[in-house]
Amino acid sequence: MDLQRTPLRLEPIGVVFVAVFAVILSIQFLAMLVHRFGTFCHILASTVIEWCTKDVDAVAKDTALEKEGLSLIRKLQKLKNKEGMLLENSQHFQP
Repeated sequence: MDLQRTPLRLEPIGVVFVAVFAVILSIQFLAMLVHRFGTFCHILASTVIEWCTKDVDAVAKDTALEKEGLSLIRKLQKLKNKEGMLLENSQHFQP
């Protein structure tokens, strides 16, 4: 049994392909990190944190909705024409 070792040779096209693929993958990974950081900053900037505050407007809106809820629902259920104007004689939607 003749065991001869032949040295492995690197093919230039394979090395170039792997190098280009690694560069593209690195650029894509860095771009993903930048995008996630930007998304995190956007969410952080638009999040309202109310720890020790009382929102007076929200309480007023809730009581207004309780008082005028039925009339608001009836108004929303009225039929509208093509221009978006409320029809006078429409009570509610009937299929």
